[in-house]
Amino acid sequence: MQARPLFTVAACFNALVGLGMLLAYDALASRLGLPSRPTVLVHIVALFVLVFGYAYWRIAMDPVRFREYIVLGVVGKLALVAAIYGHFLAGDATAALAALVTFDLAFAGLFVAYLRLAPVERGR
Repeated sequence: MQARPLFTVAACFNALVGLGMLLAYDALASRLGLPSRPTVLVHIVALFVLVFGYAYWRIAMDPVRFREYIVLGVVGKLALVAAIYGHFLAGDATAALAALVTFDLAFAGLFVAYLRLAPVERGR
């Protein structure tokens, strides 16, 4: 498994979601069952999505140097999935939002697979 394509796609996914939440909120809100007006928490989530996207971009460019970011990405994606799935099961989140974060679950699995398959460079 190669880091560059995997983490480039992850970075682009995060960029689309984060920028979409900031720049096209009205179009996304109704589809995902979000509040009609963005709240401060929506903006914070969007910015964190973009920050993680930047981390994935850095990993794509140098997966050895930024290997620790991969673990952070797994934790972040699994935390987001747990929160959204939990709210979906409680009836507080839509199926569309749960479906969207299923991509995060898939990425988390791919990140773990990459960590298991990619050799650890000693001395770093």
